[in-house]
Amino acid sequence: STCNLIIIDNDSVAIVIPNVITPNNDGKNDLFKISGIEDKYSLSIFNRWGRKVKEFETYDNTWDGTNNGGNDLAEGTYFYVLKNKEDNSITFEGFLNLYR
Repeated sequence: STCNLIIIDNDSVAIVIPNVITPNNDGKNDLFKISGIEDKYSLSIFNRWGRKVKEFETYDNTWDGTNNGGNDLAEGTYFYVLKNKEDNSITFEGFLNLYR
């Protein structure tokens, strides 16, 4: 899988956001793991029609490709909004591909 590297200059913190997850229980890329966020960020996941399918008030790197009801989402492209809860001006938006 490939990753997007995002650097926040004002905090000198590197945040790495993957653009692929493969939640098939093989131990590789099963979770959407974002490094460098600690417990300061919320995360929302949207489907291609803009409907929010998953939300984390405090993201803890545990999204496994399921919706808010715990059901597996279909393969495809999803969009995320990652927001710093301490500084609303720090927000990252992007997409990821989910493959099973």
